[in-house]
Amino acid sequence: MRSVQRVLMTCWAIAWTLQPAAAQCGSSWVDGPATAVNGVNGPIYASLSWDHDNIPATPNWLVVGGEFLHAGGMPAYNIAAWDGARWHAFGTGTDWPVRALAVYEGQLVIGGSFTLADNVSANAIARWTGSTFQSFGSGMSGGVPYTDVSALLVINNDLYAGGDFTHAGGAPAGNVAWWSGAAWSSMGGGLPGEVNTLQPYVFGFVVAGGHFDAPGGDPNERVALFDGSSWQGLGGGFPNYAYPPPYGYLSFNSYVKSLFWFNGDLHASGKWVRCGDNQWACPPEPGTVLKTLARLDGDVWTDSLDFDVPVGAMANYNGDLIVADGVITALTHLIWQPLGGGVNGDVHSLSVHNGDLYVCGDFTTAGGENGISTSNIARWNGSAWSQIVPEVSVRAMASLPSTASLVAGGNFNWGWGTLNYIALYNDENLSDIGSGALNGTVHAAVVNGSQLIIGGEFVFPGSGHELVNRIAQLDFVGDWAPMGDGFNDTVYALTSHNGSIYAAGAFTASGGTTIDRIARWQNDFPTGTWQPLADGGLNGPVYALASHGGFLFAGGTFTNAGGSAAAYVAKWNGSNWSKLGAAQQQGDQLNANGPGSGVYALASYNNVLRIGGRFLYSNELVSATNLIGWNGGFCCGGGANDTIRALALHNGSLYVGGDFGLIGGLFATGIASWNSTDGWQPLGSGVTGSVHAMQSYNGRLHVGGTFTFAGGLNSPYWAIWEDNAAPAIAQQPQDESVACGETATFSVVPVSGPDPPTYQWRHNGAAPPDGPQPNGSTISGATTATLTITNSGNANIGDYDVVLSNACGSVTSNVATLTVFGCIITCPADIAPQPAGDGVVNVNDLLAVIAAWGACAGCQADLNADGVVNVDDLLAVISAWGPCP
Repeated sequence: MRSVQRVLMTCWAIAWTLQPAAAQCGSSWVDGPATAVNGVNGPIYASLSWDHDNIPATPNWLVVGGEFLHAGGMPAYNIAAWDGARWHAFGTGTDWPVRALAVYEGQLVIGGSFTLADNVSANAIARWTGSTFQSFGSGMSGGVPYTDVSALLVINNDLYAGGDFTHAGGAPAGNVAWWSGAAWSSMGGGLPGEVNTLQPYVFGFVVAGGHFDAPGGDPNERVALFDGSSWQGLGGGFPNYAYPPPYGYLSFNSYVKSLFWFNGDLHASGKWVRCGDNQWACPPEPGTVLKTLARLDGDVWTDSLDFDVPVGAMANYNGDLIVADGVITALTHLIWQPLGGGVNGDVHSLSVHNGDLYVCGDFTTAGGENGISTSNIARWNGSAWSQIVPEVSVRAMASLPSTASLVAGGNFNWGWGTLNYIALYNDENLSDIGSGALNGTVHAAVVNGSQLIIGGEFVFPGSGHELVNRIAQLDFVGDWAPMGDGFNDTVYALTSHNGSIYAAGAFTASGGTTIDRIARWQNDFPTGTWQPLADGGLNGPVYALASHGGFLFAGGTFTNAGGSAAAYVAKWNGSNWSKLGAAQQQGDQLNANGPGSGVYALASYNNVLRIGGRFLYSNELVSATNLIGWNGGFCCGGGANDTIRALALHNGSLYVGGDFGLIGGLFATGIASWNSTDGWQPLGSGVTGSVHAMQSYNGRLHVGGTFTFAGGLNSPYWAIWEDNAAPAIAQQPQDESVACGETATFSVVPVSGPDPPTYQWRHNGAAPPDGPQPNGSTISGATTATLTITNSGNANIGDYDVVLSNACGSVTSNVATLTVFGCIITCPADIAPQPAGDGVVNVNDLLAVIAAWGACAGCQADLNADGVVNVDDLLAVISAWGPCP
């Protein structure tokens, strides 16, 4: 008998480690229904890297101020901070926009057009004390159309504020004021127009820029210097401009938006013109040039940087001057270079924070047409753009048959705060479920008949906003209802076993009843109580429950069940707890495998209980790391190189998710499948993070966790694995611009799956053949993921796309355009396809001439440039017939 058992267990061990065999048609990742709430839902006007805790060893927070209601999905009114993983609000925020930020005496100072900050009266300026906002005296007043502080500066523990106001602290102060530590003071009578920016100057002086005529300066001088007693113009004026007809000679007044020190020079950005010999008001004549960036050269502003696009914000990033507004450009070794395609809207603020450049403003994408989707804030690491995505996760999933929907719970706020911790999915969209918003993470969900029960960290609201204490049931009218007294700590697992609902977690009581980490629901909804098990509970948290073979199994980090030793996993027979090890085995329990050791997932598959977590096991028959089976004794040894956190059954296979990168001897990142026919299978390139939940729903496997990409596809924390799917594209081809004779390449990256698709590139809709082309270029890779064009010429100009196909269907990529510059036109009769021909004069060019027949001044078919397409042009095509030279 012993030898038979050994053979059986050895067979299971071999089965765990079988290598991949056949894969189904087009198995692939599909992006999940949840979009990443990765920024704020309105414009950002100011940003600042802030040492919030005054501890140099801890990362700074990035504070942003603007005109928004949510940050990362959580409520945050006009002011929020990003700590690198999640967003933080500052109390109730402000009632109107925040436009300026500074740090004064270690406290965060905000300026804007608000009147309330965390419900404290603070007119346009306030400071954060650590728990609420505090005003600076009575603040500012008298602005038109509203009072506003749009510039803040701290020099030698002195705070300066600029904006649009007539009084500071009740005393006259023309748009700029100084805080002495106890009261506001005027600065030389102020300035006669709005102040947009403040910077330090030599000798502790202050320099201001904005929309004003500096006292004693030239007309339209928009920069002024305060020497401690009075203001004077600095560097000459910034000329206005009068628009020519048909706009009617309406003047535009120049302004300075930002001042910034770089490499010892003061730079000014804004909007003005240069014409003639720096005339103060330019006439409406052709050739007038808009200017937006200047450098103070001695005592004169110079446009020597010659930057003629709108500029507002500036920053010093890794020794380069970064300028931005509608575009983002870096001055590197005296050459202007765009930053990765820029953003598709306005940039109002740039901040260098924890080694990266953060770009803030009013935009929805970064990185060009095929860049990333973002919400008014993006991060540049020197080579690529990325989103500001909170570390949220999906931690529980359950199919809800009564509504033909899928329920997902976790630690998230989606839809700008409308979906809090739980959401309902019906194959089309996400919607809320239950009345009121939960206030804590959902870790578990189970369906009992037609009723949904959830467990987690939340404590409200139920119907009428009563406490629900970490466990709640969706009642018959769609309200979250409490179940008894709930629990005093987190619920991590729920299951139905022998007609009863069991809950488990870190709790030790339900109301006044002591219950050690596992409880059974006594009686039916809506009345009932949570009861301890007869043999007692467990001495540590429980993270997984499963019903298998008539028994209830619990997994966690405990070492004792019902008063007896049971490491990480235990069995309940209805009366008593027992450990799983069999007496005849050398090893009778799971052993630690470093920090966090325990069992985190249980599932019944093919009459064997599958156990996943972080542990070691070894006896004379079976060895296992983090994954093992039990069929009366430990069996079916397997191995994963990191923690297993989820197990699920789908389409006849066992799916395993967690933190691993290697399982069963196979590379598989975060997720893999196993069955006795195919052995271990990776799911494409896996996920870029941890998997915590899986659920089979409508023929597809839904996967939730902390990841941001699945199979190379941007699908934060929720992705779908589909067994029979047409190809999908993870990265689209990008536009190319090369000099004549250079090499151009276009690439596409498919969503990874077990079977790569076929490829067919197209040029202007036609498939180009590999090999030498009539114009002298050479094409290679026309049926691969990367198309290469060497010795590019005019005939290669145009639009390129690629069709990806498999047995389940096909998909066509976005169009990418090739621009070739510097080639001499040696074959004017090669006009089709437009714009640069195809390297040969043939019937296509003849038809193009016929199609343009008649008066056609300046058109491409008018080969002799006589203003008409006629027989002369037809003869020119015929005489040039054949390959172009």
